[in-house]
Amino acid sequence: MFPNNEEIALNIRAASERLTAAEFLMEKGLFSDTVNRAYYAMFHVANAILLTRSIIVKTHTGLITQFGQAFILTGEIDKEYGRMLANAEELQEKADYSVNSDITREQAEYVLHDAGSFLKMVKSRLKTIN
Repeated sequence: MFPNNEEIALNIRAASERLTAAEFLMEKGLFSDTVNRAYYAMFHVANAILLTRSIIVKTHTGLITQFGQAFILTGEIDKEYGRMLANAEELQEKADYSVNSDITREQAEYVLHDAGSFLKMVKSRLKTIN
């Protein structure tokens, strides 16, 4: 049992909700918004697993860095998941802050797929940790 179990559960719920929203937005052809919600699904579930190590982050860069140090560099999680998170964050920045960002269907599908894989992996890891 971790001292942050409630916060971990809240992050997992938030991640699942964002992934559901991303899937809905994808169906509607809203690609930039799909990328945003898919990234935030990854953000919240990454926060959840970081909390198992009592790591609290305040920035997107901090999240990616801490996730990499705690799980990728140690070999506990495959480095492909670190790339997924970093790529999603980069596209989310483009989607949210560039008025002429032309996020394509393919890019949105890619990030949405990665978000689903990322959530599945972290949820599976959390079951073995708890």
